[in-house]
Amino acid sequence: PLLSSVLNGINGAIIAYGQTGSGKTFTMQGPDDSDDPDLRGITPRLFEDLFDLVKSTDNVNFDIRVSSIEIYNEVLHDLLRAGKSRLRIFEDVGRGLVITGASEVPIRSKEEAMEMFRVGIQNRRTAETKMNHESSRSHCLFLLTIARQEIEMNVTKFSQLYLVDLAGSEKVWKTAADGARLEEAKYINKSLLALGQVIFKLSDKTSKHIPYRDSKLTRLLQNSLGGNARTVLTITVSPSSWNAQETLSTLRFGHATKHIHNTPTQNQVMGIEELEAVLQEAHKRIVMNNVRIEKLTNQRDKLRELFDALGVSPSEIQRIEENAQRAHKKQAKLRVKAKAARAGAGTGTGAGTGA
Repeated sequence: PLLSSVLNGINGAIIAYGQTGSGKTFTMQGPDDSDDPDLRGITPRLFEDLFDLVKSTDNVNFDIRVSSIEIYNEVLHDLLRAGKSRLRIFEDVGRGLVITGASEVPIRSKEEAMEMFRVGIQNRRTAETKMNHESSRSHCLFLLTIARQEIEMNVTKFSQLYLVDLAGSEKVWKTAADGARLEEAKYINKSLLALGQVIFKLSDKTSKHIPYRDSKLTRLLQNSLGGNARTVLTITVSPSSWNAQETLSTLRFGHATKHIHNTPTQNQVMGIEELEAVLQEAHKRIVMNNVRIEKLTNQRDKLRELFDALGVSPSEIQRIEENAQRAHKKQAKLRVKAKAARAGAGTGTGAGTGA
């Protein structure tokens, strides 16, 4: 369902969250040294299903591009072009959040997608800690940008799919991090704390401000968290009792996300012919409204002439007009209530309906 939505212009996200060493990267990509198809991670399985759906869709042209972004110590890096950093985030009205300067590589098959994914993995920063011999030292976002052009309808739909492998939360006394590793842990925990605050605020329906801008991570995930996207959260936990506290914290995080309601909408751009048809319809309505306004104005002028002939004062005319306006508003409200009542009766809603 998620992939079908993404290919129809609805944004999506798959996010892996959990303690360091609990299996997030394994869940997203699978093992590096095994060709067993049953051990594949979410990402290679997704690429296969994605291009199967693309091939089975008729009368549609797809343009799929991929980017791979790393958030390391609160700095964005392009993983498809080693050494390129200082990328910036800005919000585009049509496309949503856009990362300027990031590479966008066109792909046409699952093999090309996996090749770009592996390039990003190879360039991602990892290091050994006491809890993990290959610990991710950054958050990694693999982004698919998809444009779907309907050939017959001349309509283009846009969507983005985020595949997010978060760095794991760390307790320094467990990982024995020092020096550069300690500095990395500080940034990782700080961004995950900001993510937790965003989740808490979103799950609390009384919150009026969501602190998306407190970190680069929450800023990039703004659409995925409480925004215009369908999001899947995967949480990973350690089976060891030594990590019971972290496991409980992870489960609480997952539970809080269940109270968040996104509002995904289709991102669609109409073609020139469709836009011209909409414009023509708008012009027709404008002409009809102008004719109606002119007719009502003439009627008003005739009524005023009649009132003048009958000796009605201007103040009385104004009072009559105000009473007429109030009566019109009251009738409009009654029509709305009647329409709602008919709709409720038609759908079988109301008191006494069963589950």
